[in-house]
Amino acid sequence: MRIVNRLIHPVGPESAAVYWRRRAAVLAGIVIVVVVLVMIIKALASPGTGGQKASPSPQAPSPSVTSTKTDPQAAACTAEQLTGGKLAQGADLLVTSDKPSYTEAEPVTLTVQVKNTGAKDCRLLNNPHTVVLNVVSGSDRIFDSSDCAANTPEDAGDPITIKAGEIAAVPVSWDGSRSQQGCREIAEKPFRSADATYSATVKIMGVDSDETRFLLVP
Repeated sequence: MRIVNRLIHPVGPESAAVYWRRRAAVLAGIVIVVVVLVMIIKALASPGTGGQKASPSPQAPSPSVTSTKTDPQAAACTAEQLTGGKLAQGADLLVTSDKPSYTEAEPVTLTVQVKNTGAKDCRLLNNPHTVVLNVVSGSDRIFDSSDCAANTPEDAGDPITIKAGEIAAVPVSWDGSRSQQGCREIAEKPFRSADATYSATVKIMGVDSDETRFLLVP
């Protein structure tokens, strides 16, 4: 009771107001320390601040990419393996232009779908000996990649493994120039305008594709 009495009625040489101010200052300091400690504890416990790890934000799934690996053990593809797929109307190969039109500053890029109808995987070399591109405009013969095939080794080109029963995409490009038999140089370039339509077909191992069309624009 005596201690409680002293707390309520401070005794000392100074006035009671002075003692009460001192006690208020000490109490305020204690309250501040408690608040700071509570804030630190909450900060440590909240995600992403060194306590619990923040869950990663959900991301859009990456598009799946199918990689065609080269199998050095696979035998070379034969024409028999590539026929019977009928990927296009009346044709075993399907060729499409990657764009509807091309300017003079960009090459024409095509994609040929070819199916291995055989029972075993096979390997295809993408070169002018096995993949032959032909471009025409009406009755005008514009380009044939076999015209200069003699300048390319028969074992050149990127090998593409086509698994049994599956379809592979074979890229084909054309720089927009003319060609003629014997690989003789032609200075004349194909005509370009807003309606200059060209048709392309591709033969792979002698197997014909359908036809795709595109424009050559200025």
